[in-house]
Amino acid sequence: MSHAPGHPTQPKDPLLVARPRPDSITLACTFMVAGAFLGILDAVLVIAAMGAAARDFRSRAGLTGATPQQIDAVATGLATWSMAAGVTELVLSLVMVVLAVRVWRGSQPARLLSLLVLSASIVCSLAWSAFTVRGGTNLQPDGMDEQTGRGISNALGLSTSGLPTYVGGGLTCLKVLGYIAVLGLLLWPAANPYFRRSRTT
Repeated sequence: MSHAPGHPTQPKDPLLVARPRPDSITLACTFMVAGAFLGILDAVLVIAAMGAAARDFRSRAGLTGATPQQIDAVATGLATWSMAAGVTELVLSLVMVVLAVRVWRGSQPARLLSLLVLSASIVCSLAWSAFTVRGGTNLQPDGMDEQTGRGISNALGLSTSGLPTYVGGGLTCLKVLGYIAVLGLLLWPAANPYFRRSRTT
């Protein structure tokens, strides 16, 4: 049983008609990759400086009236928060690179997910920056008097300051500014048609 061939100019299946990529999307993807690179550098810096910060805190806290157990509790918390911040930043940055590739290709789900990841990255970055700037303000573990608590707070603040913090703060500022720009570019109405691919026969 034979089938008559179709007309050579008539495709059998629908064709995906790609719309031209707007300059705003090209710029957004560039900022996403650049911000992710800055985030990776910041994450590596935070994790690398974690050990030195904890040792410096222990040295300074030893001059206060805090007990070894109280010092260990704060030092452990500092190391835990630093590691969590670094790993979270690293994961968000890697996800951002993957999303940038998908957004470049016009994926609407990737666009929506990018808005969520961008917002999460901005919030996490600002929260960590606030912690490193404020240090251990009003820190007072259980059983610690107010004067010792102030000494521990000062020790924690001094141990989280220095060159790594300043460099990391600069990287964070650049990344946050870039991500805010990406949010605006992805939400720009002129970019909507690029994510609405039409099928025609």
